[in-house]
Parts: sequence; structure tokens; C-alpha cells
Amino acid sequence: MNLSGKCGGGTVCGVMYPSGLEGLWELIQDGLILLEGGGTLRYCNGRARELLGIPSETLPPLPLRRFSPELFFHLQDYLGSEERQIFEADITYPEKRLLRVQCLPYKELNETLYAAVLVDRTREEERDAEQLEEETCAAVQTIAGGMAHEMGNPLNTLQIQLQLLQRQLPGAAKYQKMRETVAICRGEVERLHHMVRHFLHAIRPVKPLLQSLDLNDLVRGCVVVLGEELRQRDVRIVMELADGEIRILGDEEQLQRVFFNLLRNAMEALDGGGSIALRTTQEDAFARVEVEDDGVGIAPSALPNILQLQRSEKRHGNGLGLVIVQRILRAHRSTIALRTVAPHGTLVTLRIPLENPNFPMLPGAGSETS
Repeated sequence: MNLSGKCGGGTVCGVMYPSGLEGLWELIQDGLILLEGGGTLRYCNGRARELLGIPSETLPPLPLRRFSPELFFHLQDYLGSEERQIFEADITYPEKRLLRVQCLPYKELNETLYAAVLVDRTREEERDAEQLEEETCAAVQTIAGGMAHEMGNPLNTLQIQLQLLQRQLPGAAKYQKMRETVAICRGEVERLHHMVRHFLHAIRPVKPLLQSLDLNDLVRGCVVVLGEELRQRDVRIVMELADGEIRILGDEEQLQRVFFNLLRNAMEALDGGGSIALRTTQEDAFARVEVEDDGVGIAPSALPNILQLQRSEKRHGNGLGLVIVQRILRAHRSTIALRTVAPHGTLVTLRIPLENPNFPMLPGAGSETS
């Protein structure tokens, strides 16, 4: 396909089509755009124009940032990558929509362009939300009920026996270490009880209780809590956190669940030790968090469905972890994107709105027609 030179086909929006393919892209029900590495639109079909509010008389080349700064900010991380990407993006212009975006490089002679397919999931999300919620809660209730039944009695027995042991230990100083060990064990058993009791609460939709948080402190705290588990798995954490504070509005407990899920996913992907990089940066309107492991990565065939319920790359996984993560992030007006990084490993990127965003106003955004 020749996007810049002459050929025997037709021309639409300044793009040359090979013979027999005239107008084919215009028939696609999803949006399709072709971009240069800097974010310049070389082509957009009619559906993409509708989704992004680009007037029909406005011809490429066009800066994507002028018409859809929100989509541009999402895509700019992936322009330049050689890997296929998939993520979801909320946009507000020309109307509020939830887009699922698949982006992949496209070679044209000595030039690399990027094709992005835009799937409008807004109505699908609204239509299926109630049914999905019922199915999810039913599945989780079954799992949680089984867990509570299987774990409840042994945990109660352990707690009783530890209480008896603690009472029977002499008060002499030489038994101090033993008393501390028993106290730690009792605390861990109680923590397991807490996890079982709150499992259903954790996955049911709960409106977040927003408060001002320092994202860096939140990330550090989660790493501290998982410290012993990380050591046992021989996993090294490399933290590259932005200087100073990154203030966000969030529910501390819910966001902790997000990071615990992502870190445990990364640990399990390493399977025998390795490293996890945790990075935070601050953009104009968003805080960005990256969790990158050097594990086995996600198979390309599994990437498009990895954010769906009951889709898991783990042998005994059920896909609930990422469902919980997505639900919490959406309640925080935040997004998640996943990609496989060469030669192996997975990079998860979160974007969370800042408490006091400084979103740049782009002159004439969406209003220019030439």
C-alpha cells in the first residue's frame, strides 16, 4: 500500500489506495487513523472523524493533538514502539466516550507509520455493565464462599492454639523472643481473617472516598507491606520515583489494592526471581505510574483480551485481579495500559488525574477547519 507515491488506485483524504481498495477503509465500522511518529495524522476514516470531532472538510496532514489532546496524550507513549499496544482511553470531545485503542507500527518504504484502531465501547459498556456486574459478583461470591469455608476453620484453630501458647509462655526475659514470634504469628492469622472477611467488599463496586494523597508515599508503602513476600520470591524492586510529592485525589485503600494486584502479578510472572521497576512521573494533568517486570511477558494473541473477566495468562488464574484493578481505576477516572516489552517482560502504565491538574489549553482545539 502506497501512502505517499503514485499508484493505480484512488485517493481519499490525501492517501493513495491500491487498485481495488478504493473506499475500503471508509466502510470499516471502527475508527482507523494513521499517524507519523510525532503524532501527525496522515489519514483518518469517516468513523474516526466522527469519534474525534474532525470536520469532513479538514484534510490531512493534521496534528492529532489539535483535535483530540486526550487521545494524543495516551498515544504519545506508544508512538515509536515496535510492539503492538492495547489500552482504553476516556475522551470528552466531541462527546464523552470510552475508546479501546489498538496501536501497531506500519512499515511504508523507509518510513514507519502507526495504525490505530478506535473501538467505541461507550454504549457497550453502559449496556453490559449491570449484567457484567451480576456475573462478576456471582462468580466472586462462589469463590469467596469456598475460600471462607476452606480457610475459616483452620484459621480459627490456629488463632486459638496461638492464644493458648502465648498464655502458657513464662514471663522470663529469655522467652521474650518466643513471645514476640507468637505475637507476629497471631497478627498474620488475623490478617488472613481480615482478607477473607473483606474479599467480597474488595471486588464489589464501592464509591471511592477521595482524599489528598501523595502517590510516591502510597507506592513506597505498598512495597514495604510486600517486603517479606518480595524477599521470599527473590524479587528486587527498583524504584524510580519523581522528586517531591505527586498529589492525587484517591481512595487510599482502593489504590493500595491496585498496586498490590499489579505487584503480585509481576512477581508471579518472574517465577523464580528477577526485578520489578516502579516509576512515577508527573505530567500536566496526570500522574503516571509504570510497573515493569522482566518476566515471561504476555503472548501477542492474549493481549487484546487480557483486560476481560476470566482471561488470565496464569495457569490457575481467573482474571479477577485485573477486573478489580480496572473497576477501581475507572472510579478514579484513571486508565490502565499493558504492553509486552522486548525481549520479554510486561509494562503496565497507569494514568491517574492530579489533584490540581495543569491541563494546557490548546488554541482553537477542535474548532479549526483547515
